[in-house]
Amino acid sequence: MPRVVRGLRRSQRAPRMEPLARLPIFLALDGKRAVVAGDGPAVAWKAELLSAAGADVVVFAECPCEELHALAAQPPRGAIMLQHRAWQAEDFCGAAVAVAGFDDDRDAQRFAEAARGRPSPFPATARRCPADCR
Repeated sequence: MPRVVRGLRRSQRAPRMEPLARLPIFLALDGKRAVVAGDGPAVAWKAELLSAAGADVVVFAECPCEELHALAAQPPRGAIMLQHRAWQAEDFCGAAVAVAGFDDDRDAQRFAEAARGRPSPFPATARRCPADCR
């Protein structure tokens, strides 16, 4: 028997939401440190999102793209600091969240493993999840 909601069958209602590839999670990041690793427009978007939530964002990119430079010059809310180098395990210290954008699964795997070794409410996300963590 179809489920009835507010007088309409589910099949008669317009969908409220399309299927999601990932679950959006809302974190209170105001004034907290966020680590971002990688480069390119997707990484800039992630840094911008974290800054807009009030996080103080540190981006580790050996050669940051123009978009990251522009974003660091005018962050939406929290500061965005560019580190012109690859991330290191010590960089996770004090971070509330760590996010990366890597094209290579091995880079994403190393980042996720390093981040999981640090206390954090939300250990790590990467652009693509390595095959063994799906």
